[in-house]
Amino acid sequence: APEGTRSNTGSLQKPKPGIAFLASKANVPIVPAVIIGTDKTFANIKRIKRTQLILKIGPAFHLDPIQRSERRIKLNQYTEEIMLRLAALLPEENRGVYANHPKLKLFIEWANKSYMEDDN
Repeated sequence: APEGTRSNTGSLQKPKPGIAFLASKANVPIVPAVIIGTDKTFANIKRIKRTQLILKIGPAFHLDPIQRSERRIKLNQYTEEIMLRLAALLPEENRGVYANHPKLKLFIEWANKSYMEDDN
């Protein structure tokens, strides 16, 4: 998790820039993926009830390498982009701190378009 921890509520939290640093340094693709429903798992285990989980995977994307002089700014931008791509794959109630982000709508359109293209 880019947040550096797990969420008890299943909602996105404030991230750390480690994922952006590693991905840009290694020049490898990032495949955004979310699992929906994990917040109900432990409660259902106590009741011996199966939990339905949904895995959503978005298209892979790359981050450009970062120059040392612009590291801090780019890491913040890249981390935000990663989190917005994850938020776009989640239901509204799980978007957490990104629920009202001004750029979220663009990434939701990206996610919906990506899934539509896969169906054809």
